[in-house]
Amino acid sequence: IRRPPRSTPSNSSAASDVYKRQVLIQGLRGVGKTTLLKKINETANGIYIDFQNILRPRHLAKVIEEKTKINVDTDDPYECLEVLFSIAEDTEKLLIFDEFTELINRFGMLKPYRGSGGKESISMHLRSLLQKSKIPVFMSSTSMKTISEITGRYTKPLARAFDIIITLHPLKIEDGAKLALAFANKLGISLEETYALKIAELTGGNPDYIRVLVYKLPKVVDNEDIIIETFNQELIEGYFQVLFMGLQKELSPSENEVLRIIAHGFNRYSEIDRLTRGINLNEALASLLDRGLIRRIKLSKKEVKYTIVDKTLEAWLAMTEFPGLKAIPFKRLQISTLSFEALIRELFM
Repeated sequence: IRRPPRSTPSNSSAASDVYKRQVLIQGLRGVGKTTLLKKINETANGIYIDFQNILRPRHLAKVIEEKTKINVDTDDPYECLEVLFSIAEDTEKLLIFDEFTELINRFGMLKPYRGSGGKESISMHLRSLLQKSKIPVFMSSTSMKTISEITGRYTKPLARAFDIIITLHPLKIEDGAKLALAFANKLGISLEETYALKIAELTGGNPDYIRVLVYKLPKVVDNEDIIIETFNQELIEGYFQVLFMGLQKELSPSENEVLRIIAHGFNRYSEIDRLTRGINLNEALASLLDRGLIRRIKLSKKEVKYTIVDKTLEAWLAMTEFPGLKAIPFKRLQISTLSFEALIRELFM
């Protein structure tokens, strides 16, 4: 909690029950941000909007109409946001913005924001709306880099706009195993606790990855090889392949290169620097840190190493060929000192 709430409840409405706080929920893909927001919406009967599906202001206007039964006739991004906050206050409903940085990125390219600063302009408008708002607003984002760009320092347009910032992380291995068992039970899959632990280890405790892997399993899992083979297939040609190829397209060439080098075991700054001649290494590392994709570990005054936070992503990168770096076979990943188990233990120590 960054600081005390700006106000206290004046009645028993859903809005007042959470002290009119503005909340930001951040974290990597699949850690549960959307699930949490939908649960909040279900409990408080708010106005939930997934901004991944909002490409233009008219789409937002349409969603507002569907959620509130109030006609919104505008294709102006500025006016659309003003109307949304006004309706929320009039109806005393919480506003819940899933992946709100998509709103910043897309509407920032449109007039009137485009001609007056783009992302910074819409961020300042959003800050003004948050400050004036008498109802709580919950926002989430996977794009840690964009969040850093608009909230990172006091000079940024959304700095100190949120009363509470929550960062969701992957589950502990034991909790991940419990989730795997819950999914298996729901699907009628026979799964022992030992195998559930293996699922949690392979997925690094990421709830969405656990769900995907369990849903791909046969009705009876009577040996560990079934889990490993299923996971391997998803990395090569399934869900994880599609997910991580999409992530690659969001990153710069330098960021992609650095990630691959780290995934192949060259994780000390001196090693990365030696293998990435001709790029701005410090800029690439800073950007990956901002995105929340890597973690910096200080070994000594002169030596630093970096680890990839998402261990499933790390495995996919290690198994993919790259000029100068041979693909690491999945079986080798399982038994090497850089195996999932060793990496996960390092992450959760």
